[in-house]
Amino acid sequence: MFKTPKLKEQSFLVYGLGLTGSSVIKFFKKKKISNFKVHDDKQKNLLKSYRTKNLNKTLKQVDYIVLSPGISIHKNKHLQKYKKKIITDLDLFYLDNKKFESIVVTGTNGKSTTCKLLDHVLKKNKLKCFLGGNIGRPILNLNKVNNSFVIIEASSF
Repeated sequence: MFKTPKLKEQSFLVYGLGLTGSSVIKFFKKKKISNFKVHDDKQKNLLKSYRTKNLNKTLKQVDYIVLSPGISIHKNKHLQKYKKKIITDLDLFYLDNKKFESIVVTGTNGKSTTCKLLDHVLKKNKLKCFLGGNIGRPILNLNKVNNSFVIIEASSF
């Protein structure tokens, strides 16, 4: 976890450029955080201006690695070495938003169903709530969550 909430003073590697990685980059640009690089094992042509030239060197140099939820550190020797630097979009979300109640659902089976049921029950009781995470809407894409419930489907990774 972060030692300081001053994100602009930190350096990052966004590892994985799917929906979550893209939302992290959008979040960084919105917050004017410019000290970041990106890496994706499969998508070599995306975001060339931010792409790291030397992954091992970048992993060593950055303060934090923002890991996408579908990437397992157990299958990646590079990430295992730097696992103390790994954070997620959830960490960034909690640092940026302070006034909300969260319900986080994780596990092997039933996460999406449980999240949708919670969302339905809260809305039926006229409570303000948002649904995000792995259920389809990246958590950093949720706006104006203050004074509400945030239901988060979190990866088992």
